Amino acid sequence: MTDDIFDLVIGSRCSLSRLGIARSPRTKMRAGTVVGAGRTANSVRVLFDGSARPVSLHKKYVELIVAAPDQRPPALKRPRDVADRSLELRDLRRLADDGFLRQTFTLPLHAARLKARQILNEYPEGGYMTVVEDWRQLPDGQIEFTMRRLPTAD
Repeated sequence: MTDDIFDLVIGSRCSLSRLGIARSPRTKMRAGTVVGAGRTANSVRVLFDGSARPVSLHKKYVELIVAAPDQRPPALKRPRDVADRSLELRDLRRLADDGFLRQTFTLPLHAARLKARQILNEYPEGGYMTVVEDWRQLPDGQIEFTMRRLPTAD
């Protein structure tokens, strides 16, 4: 059991201590991650591996899992990290050679509707699979949209 209970910070890997195992012998999952502080100063919220909900435990019931010196602890995922990763994945999907032609336009609302309608009429759906892939309004009021279609068979 660890004497330094202040090492139990959010994101730390922990396991049940001997006292924790003795007090809750039916617990199958014994390793987890600290996800927050408990209601009292002496408790922590632990999300056990394979569990959907965290539980509150007294700090004496858990102990820090010490990684080997050559292993670094896994990086914590902040919301910004998740957003950056999803943006990278979206960009990679756009770069993937999936055989579609994409055109991006930035026009006022009425002109954007007319341009999209013109392209949809120019390339009928049956042979070219033309779709409006993205459509968003920019802060200045203009519409940015991307048209996706199969290339023409020249």
